[in-house]
Amino acid sequence: MRSKSILLAASAFALFAVSPANAALTLYQGTDQSPAQGGPWTNSDAAAAAFDAAAAPTTKVTFESQSVGSFSSLSPAAGLTITGVDYNGANQSIANAPLCTYSLCGGNITSGGANFLSLYGGQATFSFSSAVRAFGMYVGGQQISSINVAFNNGTDQTIFLDPNSYIGQLGFIGFTDTSNLIASVRLNAENDILAVDDVRFAVGRGGGVPEPAAWALMLSGFGLVGSAMRRRRALEVTYA
Repeated sequence: MRSKSILLAASAFALFAVSPANAALTLYQGTDQSPAQGGPWTNSDAAAAAFDAAAAPTTKVTFESQSVGSFSSLSPAAGLTITGVDYNGANQSIANAPLCTYSLCGGNITSGGANFLSLYGGQATFSFSSAVRAFGMYVGGQQISSINVAFNNGTDQTIFLDPNSYIGQLGFIGFTDTSNLIASVRLNAENDILAVDDVRFAVGRGGGVPEPAAWALMLSGFGLVGSAMRRRRALEVTYA
């Protein structure tokens, strides 16, 4: 696995809502560098709140009811199945303690909880029995990850995480789509250790989302997404 022992000087990043190029996706993203277990996670929580307001009502998955240990296929909520293998080709797992320090490997997000989806590199795919219009999650230990979003019209899109290329950060990443429903989401951990928690999704088409410009007014003083798409982290989206 890639070393996660290097810590750099912290700087804040928040990106609450923007529309990626060449897509109808509206992205809600915020990251907190060198996060402390238990919070506060100011930027991540602000992005999550903006996503929840835009995507409501959503189904939330905390993994607290799931058994700790590896799995080949996991159904933590009605309509959602999670599959995937780690860096060595073994099954991914549910864990209740970080694999290294919290800031570098991530851990639980849920208040009063312990469990989370632990990715030892490799990838995890979130598949939906009914296509969804919104998907979001907290991802801890971000270093080199990406997401692929697959849509129900056969197209897909890659979204990059870690806009700062900073080793040791927690982030919330969420997105809505007003024109295409989402069939699956694949998180590519590559050779990074990640922790995923407080996943949420919304089935079917909604009544629309706030204009990105409304949230852009909140971003004064923060770095934006210009260089983010050049980073190695990405999230893949598949449309149904």
